[in-house]
Amino acid sequence: LELLCSYLQKLCPTTQLAAEQGKKTIKTFEGAIQIMEEKANTYIIQWEGSSVNDMYADAVVTTLLQVQHRPIPIPGAVSPKYHVHESVIKLLGDQYGEDNINIDEENRLQVNKGKDCATIDLATLINDPNSFSVVSSNDELKRSIKMALKRLLEQI
Repeated sequence: LELLCSYLQKLCPTTQLAAEQGKKTIKTFEGAIQIMEEKANTYIIQWEGSSVNDMYADAVVTTLLQVQHRPIPIPGAVSPKYHVHESVIKLLGDQYGEDNINIDEENRLQVNKGKDCATIDLATLINDPNSFSVVSSNDELKRSIKMALKRLLEQI
């Protein structure tokens, strides 16, 4: 149910996981839709019928089927930190060359491109992906790395 909730938060940021009558419940689309897990892989979806709420319910059912078919966590969902760490290193190594990627003792990743260098604090990137920063005197390098990392984090 937590994974479904994280997927639904991409559709509607106000989606919340709550407990009602001793059962975990997801409330989404301003409370118009409620999803309860009856037992493993059995869900009850409740909504008041209207053309808008029916459209929201269709989106919820589609999302639920996607989660059941391909249960891969999305950013913000629980994801192994080492996977993010390895993926970042692989992506930047592929893009800039493995020899141009270094990690220092303070867990900062450095990307060298010619005479320019960019630094990313891996701890911040992994623990709070929405607030990471790329530090470089070369604005083009900085933008390129930041965009690549944002796309990667959206896919993980």
